[in-house]
Amino acid sequence: MRKMFSIVLASALVLAIAAPAAAATPSSSRNIVAVASAINAKTGIFDTLLTAATCPAFGGAVVDALDGPEVRTLFAPTDSAFAALGLNPQNVCNVPSADLLDILLYHVITSKVTYWDAVKAIGSSVTMANGDQAAITGRWWNLRIDGARVILPNVPASNGVIHVVNAVLTPPAS
Repeated sequence: MRKMFSIVLASALVLAIAAPAAAATPSSSRNIVAVASAINAKTGIFDTLLTAATCPAFGGAVVDALDGPEVRTLFAPTDSAFAALGLNPQNVCNVPSADLLDILLYHVITSKVTYWDAVKAIGSSVTMANGDQAAITGRWWNLRIDGARVILPNVPASNGVIHVVNAVLTPPAS
């Protein structure tokens, strides 16, 4: 019970901090990268994710994929999700670039999937941008993608939506 209260309290805190940042960022004018950057500027919860997306080995390709007009859904892990894997802004670019790119693309769907769309798809899977399938499980109040819990859904952007998740999604081994 205490753990559930802590999770609910942490989710409410993230929502209270991030929602004003998202609300102050009209979805008609800011894309996924700009919205995630604005939330990070206010909260600092996406330092590792943004560093990973801008690693020199990618030459801007990851950011370009989320920055363009194509509609996307991003499952954005928090810094604490990366920390659970021993990753932080100082060492995330040390992950072999092919592996890191695979992981980052495993957080993206190449269409807009709202929380409600995902709830309706519970029990099925979705194809991620890297080509792998991720399972959608849980209940409407406890939605999970590949085991990661959505802790802040439906952050709007001009080219899609962001769902904040509590774990880094790891693609199936090839």
